[in-house]
Amino acid sequence: MSIKTLESLELAVAQKSLDDYSAALANGDVQSLKAVACQRLVQQGIDAFQWIVKAEETIRQAAYQGLIDFSPELDETLEALYRGWLARCEQMQALIRQQILQGGDLDNVSEFARCRDSARDWIERHAWRKASSESLARRSASEPW
Repeated sequence: MSIKTLESLELAVAQKSLDDYSAALANGDVQSLKAVACQRLVQQGIDAFQWIVKAEETIRQAAYQGLIDFSPELDETLEALYRGWLARCEQMQALIRQQILQGGDLDNVSEFARCRDSARDWIERHAWRKASSESLARRSASEPW
């Protein structure tokens, strides 16, 4: 199995987890979802987030060890995964609020909130790094070497 195949597998599992989570959210009737089903859906969101993190960690470790080049395409793919996951948070949070209002007890809400905060932080850091890299490139390009 080649390094490129492993890289693709990591990203494919993360993407499939996100797609499955998105489909489950799209198919769920927020008003009629029972607490047990909501708990499973929250956990599915957590699991999808963890797959994204695992994919990123593996890819960055492989790049650090010189096994792959961390390309702009990889960076964009990871950004899309984090943004895609975060885009589903509002709907999931509405579902969680509805369950709490109905007296549902969800064990994994705080873990989901940690994932949400981590995704937000990742996106903010990524935007900052990207902006500073672009700024540095523009300044370097205008230097009269």
